[in-house]
Amino acid sequence: MIRQQRKTDFRTACLAVLLACICIFTDQAQAAPADIAQSEITSLQQDLTEINSQKSTAKKRRSCKGIVRKGNSLIEPSPTSANRFKVLSIMLQSQKLLLGMDNSERNRALLFEISGKLSKAPNTYANLRLDGELLFSTMKLDAEGASKEERIEALRALVARYRDTPAEAKCLMTASMIARKIESRELERDAVTLMAERFPDNPDVVEFRLKVLGLSRIEVPFAGTYQRANGASLSFPIDRSGHASIIVFWSKQMPGYAAELKNIHEQASEYADQLSVFSFNADELDDAGEKQLRDLGLDWPAMHLPGGKRSKDFRIFGRGKPVGHLVSPYGHVLLMSSLAKYGHGHGAQKEIMVSEQMIPHARYLAQLQSLFIGDFLVSGAGPSPTETPDSVPQEKLDAMHACFTPAPMRYRISPTEALAGYTKAEQLSRDAIAALPKAPDLWRVRNYRIISLLGMWKLTMDPKHLDAAVEEARANLAKLAPPLPKGADVVSQFCLAKAALRPNGAVPPSILGDFIKATGGVDAPASAYAAATILALDANSKELHAKYRQQLLESDHDDPMLWPVVTFLRDPYHIFHTLHAVNNHREHRSSRGHIANNSWNLSARALPAIELKSLDGSTLNLPKATKGKLTLLLFVEPPADPAVVIPLEITGKPPEGRKREVQGAMRFATQLAEKQIYNDLN
Repeated sequence: MIRQQRKTDFRTACLAVLLACICIFTDQAQAAPADIAQSEITSLQQDLTEINSQKSTAKKRRSCKGIVRKGNSLIEPSPTSANRFKVLSIMLQSQKLLLGMDNSERNRALLFEISGKLSKAPNTYANLRLDGELLFSTMKLDAEGASKEERIEALRALVARYRDTPAEAKCLMTASMIARKIESRELERDAVTLMAERFPDNPDVVEFRLKVLGLSRIEVPFAGTYQRANGASLSFPIDRSGHASIIVFWSKQMPGYAAELKNIHEQASEYADQLSVFSFNADELDDAGEKQLRDLGLDWPAMHLPGGKRSKDFRIFGRGKPVGHLVSPYGHVLLMSSLAKYGHGHGAQKEIMVSEQMIPHARYLAQLQSLFIGDFLVSGAGPSPTETPDSVPQEKLDAMHACFTPAPMRYRISPTEALAGYTKAEQLSRDAIAALPKAPDLWRVRNYRIISLLGMWKLTMDPKHLDAAVEEARANLAKLAPPLPKGADVVSQFCLAKAALRPNGAVPPSILGDFIKATGGVDAPASAYAAATILALDANSKELHAKYRQQLLESDHDDPMLWPVVTFLRDPYHIFHTLHAVNNHREHRSSRGHIANNSWNLSARALPAIELKSLDGSTLNLPKATKGKLTLLLFVEPPADPAVVIPLEITGKPPEGRKREVQGAMRFATQLAEKQIYNDLN
């Protein structure tokens, strides 16, 4: 008796949560040719809507029964009409209401019958079908006395069937609630993960994750193309990839908006060299709120927000007061629920938007910018020797090549210095193209110009440079004779793929697939796969990034030109933070403190043969010299000023700047050696 009662309670709970889920989500019928008159369907929907205004329970029951009878009368003359599923959906909602007022066996049987008919709808009506299919499946499992495990498997199968349908997001939300009710943490976690991966910027899903599931922190991408007050366009994240930003959503109608904007400016101004602030005014003003910003002394770019407070972006990022969100170099934002605090400690009252720990290090940003621009495609190795008298003179190629600072020194120069190099290379390459239009190796010059223009685009946020790069890429590919050598077209195709990924609605799998196909398909060079891993980051696709990363690392990629990409892909710090928001609550938040990966290691590569010279002139050969012992290689960058002495002692007051970083590394090495009980660490 007790076991039977528990089964009954379990089935009742499952059905109850399912009915509750159906109430949460609003069905959206899709337009389709109909045999049943649309006016009749509209009238039936109106009857359902009016039930809520009725106060008498008896009258509500009669109305629900009337809707079901009327629905059947509409379907009977047209049993195969495409839009009969719209009628069945209304009947389902009505019968569900009736069951809530009269939980009789007859009403349950009728609900089961209507659900079964609706569950046969095609994917065109997936939003309508989902409710019926969920109810039909749940009631069938109840009748069969299904176990918890059987219900979990049925729900997983349902989620799989709704992938790539209009109801996928709604299915995942419903599945997560049912999983929570039946205490399947694994299924709930999988559903939440799929929501984050498949619908990261869907406002309904974002609100559901924060409010219904009660998650305190979630990561969402900030994506879209917006017009500045001056008419120029800016596409997030691709125009800002490799850069940190702050996006501010505000309205003149918000109390104290001026003081809040000044507060945001005060926090952000401390890191002006490492991030830019963008204003999104929700009042739909002609100047996007630029006048108000300038009156407050703020020079932020003013961006138009179509739809204002009704827009998707304001639903996700806006609040009741002006708020600034830190956007990572990958274009992701950390959103926090109303119960979570940006401040630290129980007594924190002020929301901390930015802090030293949250701002990416300048060198980290420079590394990402270099990769996103594609420096590795032209800066790794110098140009080949001139082959014919008609070829581009070697001195011209050398001059262009010298404008690109090779890695890792590229990561130490400022954006201003990098921009100067790109600008100079663009001028030199443009002059060479004009002077030698028929040179057989002109593709080398065009490649320098394309990457230079991409660099100018990334560092100035001016899309005109991207347009010029695209024009140059097409000119390079249009040359019919002599044909380009293998791999010579990668830079051009890389540029065209970036431009294709920029508009809203781009389809990354198709664009990257076409890129690999255009560069040789299965015979594409390793440089193409290296470029594809970076394009996948532009596309905000972890799946594609993992795919091309694996293909590159499994290929013969021992080419110095690709070392900047390969080391990036193998660096555990980058692996940990790729396509994530900046979050100082996550482990390993300091880019400098953990750049050496002191705490964990994902690398399984054997140490290559290394020959080093010691200060006394002797030779150290690794790994031979390890003699079977643990060996720690400590790479230390000394201060730029050789007069600065860094003592080996690690006690006393912590020093500042570079001395602190070097001593921190030494402290780690010393402590690690002391932990080895056999004293076998070299």
